[in-house]
Amino acid sequence: MEHMQTEFSRISSRYLAGLVQREYGLPGPVHCRLMAPDRVLYEVCSAAGKAVLRVHETLLLGRPASPLVGFQYEWACFLKQADLPVSFPIPRRNGRLFGILEAAEGERCFGLWSHADGDAPLTKERTRLLGETLARVHMASDSFQSSSDALRYDLEALLHGPQEQLGRFFARSRPDDVRFLNGICGALSGRLQGLTKLPPGASGPIWGDANGSNQHFTGEAGITFFDFELAGFGWRLWDLATFRWARDRAMSDSEGLWQALLAGYESVRPLSGSEGQLIPHFVLLRHIWVLASTVADHVEFPEMAPIFLTVPERWDRAFSELREIAAAGIDPG
Repeated sequence: MEHMQTEFSRISSRYLAGLVQREYGLPGPVHCRLMAPDRVLYEVCSAAGKAVLRVHETLLLGRPASPLVGFQYEWACFLKQADLPVSFPIPRRNGRLFGILEAAEGERCFGLWSHADGDAPLTKERTRLLGETLARVHMASDSFQSSSDALRYDLEALLHGPQEQLGRFFARSRPDDVRFLNGICGALSGRLQGLTKLPPGASGPIWGDANGSNQHFTGEAGITFFDFELAGFGWRLWDLATFRWARDRAMSDSEGLWQALLAGYESVRPLSGSEGQLIPHFVLLRHIWVLASTVADHVEFPEMAPIFLTVPERWDRAFSELREIAAAGIDPG
């Protein structure tokens, strides 16, 4: 008899409540509530207050997640110790930052994080604070060293790998889009050769997902960063471009949020001229990387993949946006 394989299981909240109480010694009763099914986050309530439990997927961007989890836990602890406003991991009773549980699909890491109070809506004032805090995180992290493996946001991960993956996936269904993609990627490859000459501080530990949603504000002067799932080593421009891609993909800054973020960031860590000129290129990289990551999710977890993978109109829009971003920042020649 053939054994059924499970790619992505949902773990019982009741089981996890018991696990948390045992592993962390929280005063009972402990309750768990699923917050985000697609990200496997649980709100944990006990007599000690609120916390957030993350149960990590078995794969992260197509790579085994377990070796990569340690980096985000270590980095968040480092940032907390540097007095930066971040959600941080709560150690288990044995002192370790995360544990491993057996799920239907295999081993999955889990960890309990401090709760980030507040709300998410952005104003110009809040976005400036976000930029200031992001720059402080970058500068403080120059001295961070990790004992764990980490995601590497180099050109292989951001450009060459995504180009190959998208080209292979759409070779027959969207040949015109693939030809345009190849032209853009060739132009980007040439424009980004100077990345190795950027000044000290231009690369190092980065958040990886600074999209403007992974922080909570209390009023206009309080902020807490959370969700370090995509943290790794790369160019600091990736964090800035991630925000612009998410909030100003049309490159018009109609709400003024991009300029607010940039002003806040540069009030702490001014960009060199060469860095500033590369931001549009990194926005384009972000779009290509997101498209390839979506395809990777479809390949690894087809039942969890966004529905637009099977809707041609959604991909029409995705590649149309690629052309629009490219026109605003780069000429494929």
